[in-house]
Amino acid sequence: ILFSILAVSLVLRYAKGRAYEKVTFAFLNKGYRPSCHKWEVVIMLRKSVLIAITTYVPGNKRRLYTMLWILAGFTLLQWVVKPYMDKLRNRLEMASLIALLLTLLLAFPLVRDNGHSLFETDVVVYWALLIPMLIVQAVVLACYLTALIR
Repeated sequence: ILFSILAVSLVLRYAKGRAYEKVTFAFLNKGYRPSCHKWEVVIMLRKSVLIAITTYVPGNKRRLYTMLWILAGFTLLQWVVKPYMDKLRNRLEMASLIALLLTLLLAFPLVRDNGHSLFETDVVVYWALLIPMLIVQAVVLACYLTALIR
């Protein structure tokens, strides 16, 4: 899907012009700065890479570690580019990415490659890590709900 959108976009631009391409892909471009009108492709790429890591990287710890680095790169890219026209959207996207990073970091001690979960061996530590994860997710959800109400 990712590359087909780019290919169709380039074909439309070449065949019918930039204006026609913009109208055709307006549903994907809405809300982004003009210089970032194809940012949705970056978001699709991020999702695709994370799915590929989940599917193909062996070992729970290695998979989580790889996801942390990739997600950190996409978070840095979001912070530098700030693709949305609206400051609130940029902040919400950053909050979501940081929440995901924090969740993955907090999950690191929970992940075991030997098949035994931390819940089986140390319930207190398990809940001490799980509760902050839930709080981080709840805070981000509250931010989104507050933005919707405005």
